[in-house]
Amino acid sequence: MWPPTGGKVTYPQFIWMGDASTDAFEDDRIAPDASSGEGSPTSDDVTTFGSCPSDVLCSKFVLISLVFNLITTFGMSALVFSILFIFLGDPTYEWHSVNVIGVIVFGSVYLEPMLLMALAPVTMIDANIKGWFPILRVESIPPWQRNVFPFLLDRTFMRNGSGRYLIMGLIQSVIMIPLGVLMAYIILGDRAHNAEDIVLFDASFNTVLAIPSTFMGLYAFSIEHNYQRVRNVMEAPSEEEWSGIKTLSYRIWGGIRLIC
Repeated sequence: MWPPTGGKVTYPQFIWMGDASTDAFEDDRIAPDASSGEGSPTSDDVTTFGSCPSDVLCSKFVLISLVFNLITTFGMSALVFSILFIFLGDPTYEWHSVNVIGVIVFGSVYLEPMLLMALAPVTMIDANIKGWFPILRVESIPPWQRNVFPFLLDRTFMRNGSGRYLIMGLIQSVIMIPLGVLMAYIILGDRAHNAEDIVLFDASFNTVLAIPSTFMGLYAFSIEHNYQRVRNVMEAPSEEEWSGIKTLSYRIWGGIRLIC
């Protein structure tokens, strides 16, 4: 049963980011009533809310995650594809081989969004408390986005990470698969290329694909019902009871659980 006996679960107060026209005030903490004898809110008792999608997409957490994902995506893709295509594969490949088209299709549709978002929730709660990752209520989402991006909605299939990532992949694949195939034809279509060229192309394509995957994935996590699930899964006992390494390990496992 969670939390363990003696554990500490915090219940959020709120910070709003925005302007007076939206009834939201930047860094406005709702403090406890002094007459109740409660002290000032601690950092663990505060949740930061935004007033529009740009508050999320331009937040520190999203931008730092984007840079991190771009670097790690290129590095890990180059490493994995080098092992598969250079050391274990054939010396040359055509532009339409499964080593090119397969990476474009399966990376766009499912693998990229899932892999990039697997560990994103590990530091998400801390980022929100610091004001680096504001949370949005459903009513803050423009109506057209609710229609175009159904993974933002509070539906059972969308709450599960696997379902949400599949919908995200299908949406971005409408653009990224034709674009990737076209670029493969233009860059690699003149002749058979050696494995090193294929590795460079595939790693570069995955790196470009990390941009929409990161923005859509973290945008979905910022919606209140999805973020609440992150809190429910990631909430750990107080630091007095668990070491930092144990808490980090619990959160990494929680990120993997959120995929299901």
